Amino acid sequence: MDKPSIFAERLRETMRNSGKIQQDIAEHLGVDRTAVSHWIRGKHSPNLIQLKELAQLLGVTADYLLGLEKETWFYKINPDTRDFIKQEVLDGRPVYIETAKYAKKARLSPEFIRNASDEFSKQK
Repeated sequence: MDKPSIFAERLRETMRNSGKIQQDIAEHLGVDRTAVSHWIRGKHSPNLIQLKELAQLLGVTADYLLGLEKETWFYKINPDTRDFIKQEVLDGRPVYIETAKYAKKARLSPEFIRNASDEFSKQK
């Protein structure tokens, strides 16, 4: 990992956005909590298998964590909201970017967005 500072920064950010704490990650990956602490501070890096599982747990790609994928607002929203938006797109429902950005800032739940979307659909 050439850029541990980017990795550490993105790891902290995605942990915060997903609500995961060091202990959650350590238990999921079967490592000691201090290992996760070292990753967060940029002192060490996970191995490739750990990186893959870490990315899956946090709902991002390994490329994103490594700084190889462009940072977007989409990765800054919580994974449940991100999954909801993806499903809305797959279902052919319009998702308005500004609404999604507002929802992120306001920390609105996917349930709230879904209910609001349904209400707006009824008004058409």
